[in-house]
Amino acid sequence: MSLSGNIVGKIRPALLVLLGAVGLVLLIACANVANLTLARAAGRRREIAVRTALGAERARIVRQLLTESTLLALIGGALGLLVAWGALQLLLAIAASILPRTDEIGLEAPVLVFTTMLALLTGIGVGIMPALQASRVDLRPDLSDGAGKSSGGAARQRSLNVLAAAEIALSLVLLVGAGLMIRSFVALLDTGTGFRSDHVLVFHASAPSGVTVADSLRYMQFYGPVLARLRATPGVRSAGIISTLPIQDGATDRYFTIVGRPVDSTSGHRPDAQMRVVSGGYFRALGIPVLAGRDVDARDVAASEHIAIVNDELVRQYFPGEAPIGKQIDMGTGPLTIVGVVKSVRQIGLDQRALAEFYLPATQERYNTNAMAFVVATSGPPETLVRAAREAVHSVAPRQPMYQIETMDDVIATSLASRRLLLTLLGTFASLALALSMAGVYGVMTYGVSQRTREIGIRMALGARALDVTTMVLLGAAKTTAVGIAFGLLGATVLVGALRVMLYGVGAHDPLTFVVAPAIIAIVALAAGAVPAIRAARIDPLGAMRAE
Repeated sequence: MSLSGNIVGKIRPALLVLLGAVGLVLLIACANVANLTLARAAGRRREIAVRTALGAERARIVRQLLTESTLLALIGGALGLLVAWGALQLLLAIAASILPRTDEIGLEAPVLVFTTMLALLTGIGVGIMPALQASRVDLRPDLSDGAGKSSGGAARQRSLNVLAAAEIALSLVLLVGAGLMIRSFVALLDTGTGFRSDHVLVFHASAPSGVTVADSLRYMQFYGPVLARLRATPGVRSAGIISTLPIQDGATDRYFTIVGRPVDSTSGHRPDAQMRVVSGGYFRALGIPVLAGRDVDARDVAASEHIAIVNDELVRQYFPGEAPIGKQIDMGTGPLTIVGVVKSVRQIGLDQRALAEFYLPATQERYNTNAMAFVVATSGPPETLVRAAREAVHSVAPRQPMYQIETMDDVIATSLASRRLLLTLLGTFASLALALSMAGVYGVMTYGVSQRTREIGIRMALGARALDVTTMVLLGAAKTTAVGIAFGLLGATVLVGALRVMLYGVGAHDPLTFVVAPAIIAIVALAAGAVPAIRAARIDPLGAMRAE
């Protein structure tokens, strides 16, 4: 793959999902503004009729209304850029260690041009339907005193209901996506790592290179003495080293053969497993149980029989139904005798299954120990031993640096950082979409009540109760909501496939999410419609008929 693909490839799906979420929020906002513009145009029917009577052509009126909506969109785009500038500083502070190339992210010329063009297109898109409807006038009724108040807005009300239903549908798609990500994140947090991460300090250090420490003496002259000093430090329960920490998205695999078995060199059939180099004390420091055989110990030196410790996943794959202790594997450098079996851990990430793995003693390795991770199990807060760890390293190699000093809990949290960021942003967009949809339903219902004031007054004068009027208005909101939910579920069923690669422990069509999300939408939408419904029930019949 390309270098660029390697750097951004893993974050690309998340960014594309966020781009889609932003697009959905923009569409919801457009539908909301279109609703408001339609309702506003209804109140301007007499003004537009006067312009038409004085000779204004329909195209001229459409241009005027589009100019107004485009101007509003440009003002909104300018305000949006100001908000984006502040939000971007916050986002970069949070995501500096998550997103690649954050130093190149900013409100530069291409972003400004894109925003300007998007604002123009939004203004035209939002204003075109209200402009066309408002410019279609009938002079006699529109020039009367009741223009804008009469019941001639049935078609307009249907348009408003369609837009409100569209808002609900788009909000539901976002809410389903956010719900799936929440369920996936909870499943990840519940996933067992295979080791204990609490009270564990980790840091990295490299053995001094060149003539200071030879390859064959790295452990004897650097790692071993540092570990001895760490183990003698008060508050340290155990300490060890490993070539690549688990849950750090690091993989070093090797093909190998099993001594005594025929070699199958066919692609895809050769035994393959992750390789790690460890010292004694590593498994104890992370609480990884030894299931059979023994750990690395003082017997494993360069001159002794070379050994390997394997995990139970390797045993399951390559030694099913037989005891692996005493068997030999060879990765091309000579036979390694299996002396122990340990529990499998998640090497690459919580969302990746445990892989077959073998561990080689650092005391017997020459070429795979240049940089190692120290793992120190403590009896108290691990942060309190950072100074002691630094002194242990510098007592052996005064000029040798330490880096990536953190707790094992931090390592796991960092591995989830990109998912947490995606979940936070997607949840924010879903909440914003829900609020916009609620405002849209409220606006549509309020407009509908204002247009039906006379009708509601007559109904109440003829004996309709307040409960009957409330129910009538709420039924209208319920119909719009039901249509929106139906189309939203259809859209969510199709679009959530884009989230499939980011989900863990939950299916893209998780039944619970597809039940809870519509329920939330329905409750919020009906709550938004309840205010105009209650207001309609309080209309004074005599005052309503006089107003007409």
